[in-house]
Amino acid sequence: MSHCFTYGTLMNSEIMFKLLGKLPAAEPALLQNYRAVKLKGQVFPGLLACKGEKTHGLLYKSLQPHDWRVLDEFEGDWYIKQEVSIFVGNQGQSTQQIAMVYLLAPCARHLALDEDWDNAWFTKHEARNFITSTCG
Repeated sequence: MSHCFTYGTLMNSEIMFKLLGKLPAAEPALLQNYRAVKLKGQVFPGLLACKGEKTHGLLYKSLQPHDWRVLDEFEGDWYIKQEVSIFVGNQGQSTQQIAMVYLLAPCARHLALDEDWDNAWFTKHEARNFITSTCG
């Protein structure tokens, strides 16, 4: 079992539930020195190492091997899984934890734009379409 830090479409509880058939326990988390960016021609983001930047996301806890197989298939070849150190909790009492995250793979980095990905915009304008077309 391990934890998964999400920063993009997987932050959407309906998407996660449709993929896994359950909604794992989750809490807000922060990943430092990484940036979630828009990808050319896509509604989902990519995550890149970027000194001094920070990415807010959700930490899904205690994923099982089957969950990881489903997420690996969903993420495909454009992403690679890597272990990172994240912070959970509020500013005054945050704790550091280890989690896995899907980073933009070298084969897809040419799609990265110099624009932050906006989860609120995705949720309002693209999530319904994305869920229908991607998650059935």
